[in-house]
Amino acid sequence: MGLVELLLLPLTLSSLGSTKVESASTEKHFALPSNCPNRCGNISIEYPFGIGHDCYRAGFNLTCTNHTDQPPRLSLGDGVLEVTRIDLDTGTVYVKTPVVTMGVDQESINVPLIDLQNWPYSFTSLEQEIQNFYTIDTYNRLYVSGCSVVADLVDPTTNNTIGTCITRCTSNDNSQCILGLYYWNSTSLEVRLTRLNQNDLHLLDASSIKVFVYDSYNTTKDDLQGIVKGESSEVETALSWYIKDYPTCEEAKKNMETFACNNPNSDCYDLLNYAYTNYNIGYICRCSLNYKGNPYLANGCAGNIPPHLSFVRV
Repeated sequence: MGLVELLLLPLTLSSLGSTKVESASTEKHFALPSNCPNRCGNISIEYPFGIGHDCYRAGFNLTCTNHTDQPPRLSLGDGVLEVTRIDLDTGTVYVKTPVVTMGVDQESINVPLIDLQNWPYSFTSLEQEIQNFYTIDTYNRLYVSGCSVVADLVDPTTNNTIGTCITRCTSNDNSQCILGLYYWNSTSLEVRLTRLNQNDLHLLDASSIKVFVYDSYNTTKDDLQGIVKGESSEVETALSWYIKDYPTCEEAKKNMETFACNNPNSDCYDLLNYAYTNYNIGYICRCSLNYKGNPYLANGCAGNIPPHLSFVRV
């Protein structure tokens, strides 16, 4: 496993209060149809995700593609990003990261990486646990491997460069550079690769370049090298999901017919843009303490857990 990075930010923003909102029973509950698929291959599917009519909340539709000569493939939306697993407890969906390759003879390329526009997913977000305390559940980074290249991470919606790193090789070993994505608020990522001038810098011959986003929390050095050497394609990107119909729990609860946390044993938490702690992007639901299950279903948080077995997220 990669290095575990836990973030607990004590902030003194007097304008922000506690955003935990307890849910209440309503006369109208969402009922998940009994014919909704709950698996695609070996991946479990739980609401708000789903496949088929009335089986998912807006923005959480999945596609399961079956081929006779290969395992089933689960993907977000229209099938661009392949889903590897869904973690209901942390509000995270993991996708197989696209790998961008620039050939030895190429001087520059400009390639999209991941586009999350209009989708309820984020590369990085803050969850407000209690007043002025936040946690983060995704630890994505950009990895660039190869000799003598400038890698610009770009927000294609604004054409602004949001990060740059450079690799230089001084031996037979390939160099690499890494960019953390913790402080970016972009919904889409694009990478621009430009060769350094080998003659002017007296560097080694150019090599092929590989670029991808990976979840540093669950990725080892061997996993990274497996991608670089072409021996593996299993590195994941972690995406936080959120309910985006209202920016905050307080606003969402005003319309109980659409409020996602309508389970009486579930609580609501605001999600904020990581770059701006005063900018809410939506909310998520979690089962209340001593309860476990699916907080997005009316009867999903059940089974009172004995107090000595309960836990508190940090």
